[in-house]
Parts: sequence; structure tokens; C-alpha cells
Amino acid sequence: MFTALYNRIERRAGGAHASPRQFIRAFRTMITAEAKTRAHRDARQKTVRDMLATRENSIYQYRRVMSGQIGG
Repeated sequence: MFTALYNRIERRAGGAHASPRQFIRAFRTMITAEAKTRAHRDARQKTVRDMLATRENSIYQYRRVMSGQIGG
């Protein structure tokens, strides 16, 4: 997933610590009606999985920085 796209979704969802459900809802508000059809289900699910994996990585990196494991 592109970083810029993830950042837009994260902002709409309410931040990195928003729930996965809020992320999915924010994502669904950004896609077209055609992208919501059954024909695009597999691509949509892959994108959601990538988005949630990026979210988990973002939270992991934040925790590492705040605990002093990275930087400083």
C-alpha cells in the first residue's frame, strides 16, 4: 500500500490508534461505487489486509520509538 494512501485513510479514521473497524469504514468512504461491487471483492480484501498490516507496523514502530529502542 502506498504511504500517501495509508496516511489519508489513517487521517479519516481518526489516527493510527483508531480501531480496525474505523479504518475499514474510512477506506470504504474513499472508494468508488464500482470498487464496492462483488467483482472487485478480492482486490478490496487484499487492500484492507495490507492497510491493517501497515497499521500494525505503524503502531509497532511508534511503541519502539517511545520506549527508546529506536532513535535518540
